[in-house]
Amino acid sequence: MNNIKISIIIPHYNRRDLLMRCLASIAVNDYSQENYEVIVVDDCSSKDIDGIPEYSKIKNYSFHRLSVNSGAAPIPRNLGINFAIGKYVLFVDSDDTISRGFLSKMISMAEKSDLDVVIGKKVSDRASAMLFKSFTEDVSKIDVRESKGGDEFLLIDNYITGRLIRTELLRKFGIKFPDSLKYAEDTVFAKWVYAVSNTFGICSSEHYVVNDFDSELGSTLMTYDNAVDHASFICSNILIIPNTYVPITRKANILNAILKYPYIQKLFKSPYHTRLLKERCEKYLELLKDEPEIEEVVKPFINRILSFNVKPEEGIDEIKSSEKDSWDEDILNIMKIEENILDVTNTAFIDKIVDLSKSNKNKFLSKTKVESVIDISEEQNWIKVDDSRGYSGLTIGGDTYFGEWHTRKRYSQNKTDALLEHGYSYSFEKLAPLLSEMDYNILNFEAVLTEDVDGVSSPINEHQQPILDAGPTDTINEFKNRNINAVLLGNDHSMDFGGEVALESGKFFRANGIQTVGLGSSIDEANKPIFLECGGRKVLIFSAYWFKYSRQKRSNHYATKENAGTSCLDDIFFNKITAYKNTYPDAFIILSPHWGEDFTGPTPIMRELATRAISAGVDCILGHGSRIISEYEWINGKFVIYSIGNFVFNGDDDSFISKGHPTLGYVAKLFINSLSVKLRLYPIFQSNMRTFWQPNFLDNEQFKSYLNYCCIAQEVIKQDELGRYISLELDLSFYDLAYTKTF
Repeated sequence: MNNIKISIIIPHYNRRDLLMRCLASIAVNDYSQENYEVIVVDDCSSKDIDGIPEYSKIKNYSFHRLSVNSGAAPIPRNLGINFAIGKYVLFVDSDDTISRGFLSKMISMAEKSDLDVVIGKKVSDRASAMLFKSFTEDVSKIDVRESKGGDEFLLIDNYITGRLIRTELLRKFGIKFPDSLKYAEDTVFAKWVYAVSNTFGICSSEHYVVNDFDSELGSTLMTYDNAVDHASFICSNILIIPNTYVPITRKANILNAILKYPYIQKLFKSPYHTRLLKERCEKYLELLKDEPEIEEVVKPFINRILSFNVKPEEGIDEIKSSEKDSWDEDILNIMKIEENILDVTNTAFIDKIVDLSKSNKNKFLSKTKVESVIDISEEQNWIKVDDSRGYSGLTIGGDTYFGEWHTRKRYSQNKTDALLEHGYSYSFEKLAPLLSEMDYNILNFEAVLTEDVDGVSSPINEHQQPILDAGPTDTINEFKNRNINAVLLGNDHSMDFGGEVALESGKFFRANGIQTVGLGSSIDEANKPIFLECGGRKVLIFSAYWFKYSRQKRSNHYATKENAGTSCLDDIFFNKITAYKNTYPDAFIILSPHWGEDFTGPTPIMRELATRAISAGVDCILGHGSRIISEYEWINGKFVIYSIGNFVFNGDDDSFISKGHPTLGYVAKLFINSLSVKLRLYPIFQSNMRTFWQPNFLDNEQFKSYLNYCCIAQEVIKQDELGRYISLELDLSFYDLAYTKTF
């Protein structure tokens, strides 16, 4: 029986003595050690940690260590949330301490009034802790559903330490510290918790002591870019929660608090960042601007954002004179663009200008205008997928590469290697049941078919490693043996050897009956989808890569009217999708984008791109690129999973573990007919070191860890002859409740 009521989570980095003092203050608390656990997550300290892993004065104590420093507290804290088994979590910083009766008083208040959050009184010389001086007695319960006041303190207090938070809320709403933000992630977390919590208490009779020792666990000054990301993250993750869970009045209160932050108000000094703020937050501001709870002092800021309409080349002098250290001099120069070159109505191009060098600027700005409709006089090659079972099956796997580049590296170091020992068929063996010959199977292929193993033809060889080559004949033979029908090429490695070799690689795939998507000799070809007929319904599959300046600079990565390259997640691409949707209104459109940074969750930019894709006509997004699985969500009723992780990717190490992420991926299987689209997400275990480069299905213990990491509702977990999976209905608009055929 689980008796744990409080899970205390402590991130740590290079503070051994202070942490030992912190742990001592917890160990001598008057609350029974049977009822709490302490989880210490060390961010790969570079100094002595002697005595920390084996600390014995707390009964339920666990120590976890990242093998590579993450640079800040969010990842260690999130890992602690994953491990927590208590009814409530309590975040404590490693240099802070608590009073002797703190735990017993906090849990007593929480359980007596069934509170979602109990805020402990902070003792500190910091100005932000002065808020607590007005509280001389405990506040047993604040119900924000009924309260006409009291919210102001809850919104101003951004301390996330020293407060009990109901664990169930964090898991129900997927609340984690946003590791994509470089500043004020505590503030975002606090607002997120406030949004979904209904009952609060304030404990004034016991204390949480905040110390002022310099932190080595990551600290970043707020820049204009950080401020925009901060505001847009709150809008796209908190204000988007349905009103059933977060009433509109509470959303208005959160918006009041955001727009009164000094670093948000400073954005008005920068026309460029004000424009970004408008683009990312406009729809949320429109929804809330007329709510009576919006304060008078805030309304002018909302109106200023909504009415903002400035060309990017205006206001440069203003930007230069304000917080110049937040700007890159090259960006300022690039923004000074001749009016006859720049089409200011194309926001995708404006976004790219911030990243493009002058030498590449004209090439991108010379792209042709996009079509508003597709020329349907062009005969499309519709591929009919087997529907003899009453549906058509479609499988999509994430990043895939047999690892030739890594194999040569391991061979040079006299290390063992699966490809050398077992050949190309080995790594697919245990996942082969997912790739039925009756289904249409697609993988994101992250390499180039070429015999140029030395990278002689690569335009980026001197700049970047690795450049991923793949053995043409061996790769094709194994793909055909495993029933692979198509590869996604809208990713970061398709142009490793330049446009000419990339096109030859694509031709070799197609000559062997494997379709390609996401790369072409021109932008029109790169943006063209795969056309499928599945169970009586048209299905379009798109592939694209998000914009990365470094890729474009080194290899002219993205296709233009004249040049080969990959498709890009920009306005041209989204308008193309809209045109196809207008031409085939009943088609089910799937976008499988390659985006994100390694070992990070979805960023505000990814969420914005997903929203734009859904608005353009996409029905389902199955992303990859961050090497880990992400949470999923619904945007305007459409399913989005930002990353399904790797499929078979024979890399060189287990960097997943070093970042505190489990070595998991998803294989997505869709079952499609004229009445419904059903999705199954099969979790797979991917640790190259532990499986010797042979991914497989999860065993019972691995599946338990997966559930703890992802917080998946039990009702969507099913099992078939292949294994356990998440079961989801994607196309409810077509779903006939009388239709009972099961897949």
